[in-house]
Amino acid sequence: MLLGRAFLKFNVDGLLRGDIAGRYAAYSTGMQSGFLNINDIHRLEDLRPVEGGDVYRVPLANIDLSAANLMELDKRTVIAQRLILAGFDPAAVLVSLGMAPIAHTGLPSTMLQPVAQVSPDAPKDAYSVGSRDVTVAMGENVINIPAPIVNIPQTVVNVPETVVRVTTPEQKMTVRTVERDADGRVSRIIESNQDGE
Repeated sequence: MLLGRAFLKFNVDGLLRGDIAGRYAAYSTGMQSGFLNINDIHRLEDLRPVEGGDVYRVPLANIDLSAANLMELDKRTVIAQRLILAGFDPAAVLVSLGMAPIAHTGLPSTMLQPVAQVSPDAPKDAYSVGSRDVTVAMGENVINIPAPIVNIPQTVVNVPETVVRVTTPEQKMTVRTVERDADGRVSRIIESNQDGE
């Protein structure tokens, strides 16, 4: 009854299908591990395929497998840049790092000479080495600056004498007298001050 490449399949996964959070977590693991692509997931979820969805990605940077060497190339480029800035020959650096040779302008690092100061028509003229005699006549300039005189009158501050009177209450001495009965028990305590009050 089926024509061409059609076939029948009993899919029991539908009976074992987990909740949406569990399925999406499994799909994420499959994509990051590089064995599922977007269209694989669309087929499992009965969705239409998308353009460019058949590309598998590597797990580390999640980039296209065909561009997986970009990270390595970027690291080698950084190493080459450091070596060239340290003074190594650019062509020799590229050969040692296994990189393809590229044209070089012949200009040294911009750290040594800003490119804005170099003629684009003759860049090497900025670095020609030569010597010439230069006579510079400088007249003798004598500048006399007298020392400054600063007169500041002494400041006199008159502060009147401050008298502070503090009144403290007079303390009176208290005398306590204890009276005892015939058995020696305290029967009465009498308190009086110096004035006998």
